[in-house]
Amino acid sequence: MKLKRLSVVLIIGSLIFCSIFTNKVYAAINPSISMEHSTICPIAGQYIQTKIKVKDIYGFAGYQVRIKYDKTLLEPYVQYNDSAIYTGNYEPMDNYTKPNPGDILLHSRECKKSDFIPVSIAKNDISNGILNFGRYYIKASAYKSSGISESTGTIAVIYFKVLKNSVNPLTSISFENSSTTTTGPITGDLNGDNAVNMTDVVEVSKYFNTLNTDPNYKKEYDINLDNAINMIEIMIIASKFNTISNSINGTCLYNWDALQVKEYSVYQKENQAYDFWTWNTGNKVLADKGRHWFEDVDGDGRKDLIGIGASGTVDAGWVYVALNNGTEFNFWSWNSGGQVISDNSHIWHEDVDGDGRKDLIGQGAAGTPTAGWVYVAHNNKTGFDFWSWNSGVRVLGDQGRHWFEDVDGDGRKDLIGIGAPGTVDAGWVYVGHNNGTGFDFWTWNSGRQVISDNSPIWFEDVDGDGKKDLIGQGAAGTPTAGWVYVALNNGTGFDFWTWNSGGQVISDNSPIWFEDVDGDGKKDLIGQGAAGTPTAGWVYVALNNGTGFNFWSWNTGRLVIADNSPIWFEDVNGDGRKDLIGQGASGNSDAGWLYVALNNGKGFDFWTWHTRQRVMADNGKYWFEDVNGDGRKDLIRQGEPGTAYAGWVYVANCSW
Repeated sequence: MKLKRLSVVLIIGSLIFCSIFTNKVYAAINPSISMEHSTICPIAGQYIQTKIKVKDIYGFAGYQVRIKYDKTLLEPYVQYNDSAIYTGNYEPMDNYTKPNPGDILLHSRECKKSDFIPVSIAKNDISNGILNFGRYYIKASAYKSSGISESTGTIAVIYFKVLKNSVNPLTSISFENSSTTTTGPITGDLNGDNAVNMTDVVEVSKYFNTLNTDPNYKKEYDINLDNAINMIEIMIIASKFNTISNSINGTCLYNWDALQVKEYSVYQKENQAYDFWTWNTGNKVLADKGRHWFEDVDGDGRKDLIGIGASGTVDAGWVYVALNNGTEFNFWSWNSGGQVISDNSHIWHEDVDGDGRKDLIGQGAAGTPTAGWVYVAHNNKTGFDFWSWNSGVRVLGDQGRHWFEDVDGDGRKDLIGIGAPGTVDAGWVYVGHNNGTGFDFWTWNSGRQVISDNSPIWFEDVDGDGKKDLIGQGAAGTPTAGWVYVALNNGTGFDFWTWNSGGQVISDNSPIWFEDVDGDGKKDLIGQGAAGTPTAGWVYVALNNGTGFNFWSWNTGRLVIADNSPIWFEDVNGDGRKDLIGQGASGNSDAGWLYVALNNGKGFDFWTWHTRQRVMADNGKYWFEDVNGDGRKDLIRQGEPGTAYAGWVYVANCSW
């Protein structure tokens, strides 16, 4: 049985929700409408299930919506409905096809529920890529008195067929205002707002099934002058749907008394912090197990993509560069032409020679003749010269921990190492100063163990002198577990310890980050309550006081982050402060949603924005880098192994 003919339009800029509130708008809820897509990266031939959802509209009784899509990329379909069982067969929508129903507004005789006479109308404009549809309970008064309230759920389902591969056709689907105009009086405009829309259906419903002999009969609503107000009036209004005289309908919500609800949200494309997906490669360019970095190779200020061929492949250990042109990456603009890196070698990218471009630094892999050697391949603006310099002997332990930070303040990154557990210098700290070509091993060391084997370590500028200081956390199982320590940089090495917290302030398993929250140029400490503790998922900020940290200067007071949610800190809105970006955790109802909590100078506003739908895979690889050079971090994604788009590269530009 085909889902056609009598349907109710949605003028999305008109979006009429009819609620059974009486002269009230409850501040405790946030009425909203949104779209939810079944996939985030569709390919040609695939059907996308798009659900139109409403939330927190107590006594929801009807709606009107207008949706715009790119007809060159997408074609709207419905599924055949056979005894309320969808068979999976799709039929293209025409100008009078209504979408598949959702899970609310279903109280009718056919569904063997209370019959509130839901009426549906559709007047689409398929040739211009516009869907107009809606639905309303005619017997809203009976609905109101029944004690039933449908406030949240799916109101309609559309299936879009992807006609061809593109950056992402989903970005073309959006709620839109109506612009169809006419002049003069319009048949069906009962409330005199110069438009025929769901408001007129609401008006008719108040006098539905009345005769001219009834006290409640309203003659001016008897459109066909048959002395009765009935389904014929609804059909006449439906025939004139989306007709507007000298005005454009705006998005609105109504209660039962046709009083406009003032506060609600419409989630559509222009509300996005990120455009998913602005660009993609259209084919596989990255190996599933390859290693990848984003660094500025050619010195134009934009991050380029650097990759190493994966172990076991024909190009294992080759180095590749894809230069960024401001919109996309050119795969591959340069490669090493042969294996230059062992499968298990550690790799870093830092500016060694001070020319402003990142060079490639490698450590000889364990078990090889050059294990523990340090190598430098200088950047030549196109790729790297392998190898410009090497240490000539082992200087790094296979299990040691190593960082590159500017210790002496000359603007070049020095090499810092910590002696590995089980060695004679376990927990010693070493500095190898940068000489402009490579590193001098070792120019300074602590002379004793100053760090426990399992202590977390960070390098950040605590005192604001421009040089990175060493921050440590007391290791689990030790008397100082969870204490925070600072060793200020003295220009040659570090003074252990110049400050400590004097007690446990961090749980053993708490995630910790360092970012400038208050904008004073010094890094503050941000912590997340550890899983299994009373404050699991709380977010804390300890502001930097120039010597150490004030624990805790701010906290959320509640759980805002799931234990296994991925978290990033990037400037989303361009105000120069790092905002908090989170991904809904795997297994949760918001798995794969992307969230942004803007920085307010003391902490973060949870949540300022989110996608309201899955846009990220649970185990996906993601980076935040400025691709288009606008100063805001864009989201970069690698297609997941085992999917149709494995190894594809996607970019979602930040659009805040």
